Amino acid sequence: MHGERRVVSEVVMGEAALDVAALASGRTVDASNGALVHFVGIVRGMRVEKLYRSKSVGIATGNIHFDGAVIVEGDVQSGFTVFGSGDVTIAGVSESAEVTAGNDIFIKGGVSGNLAGLASAEGARITAGNTMFANFIQFAEVHAKNGIICNNFVLNSNLVSQDWIK
Repeated sequence: MHGERRVVSEVVMGEAALDVAALASGRTVDASNGALVHFVGIVRGMRVEKLYRSKSVGIATGNIHFDGAVIVEGDVQSGFTVFGSGDVTIAGVSESAEVTAGNDIFIKGGVSGNLAGLASAEGARITAGNTMFANFIQFAEVHAKNGIICNNFVLNSNLVSQDWIK
């Protein structure tokens, strides 16, 4: 037995690790290399994504294009774009902006485009690779592969889904 050792009746303690069972979906932790990672609950498991976090998106930040999950803690101003290959979460309002996610989009405040923008390339455009969730949607073009959930109201918007709209 070259390079192997047998341990009999001896407890071997490993290094401390994250208690994965205690992590809720959406929990963010600091990885050992200083990068942020985001835990996403999926059916029969969990997915870990790289994470980019911004207080808002506007003139001070510019557009965001990130290979992983994106969390915006405030609003996305008109004329700006947010792209994440994973989930995109916006805690505030997405104005006449373009938001694209490879997976789910969560817009907790809602989507507030403008009437003039709906007929032009400068309106609110939301594209989700999976499902899109929003509190409200007005003056927007929304596409989602799986489905669209709007908690309150939809006003003067185009919603397109391959499966369902609620």
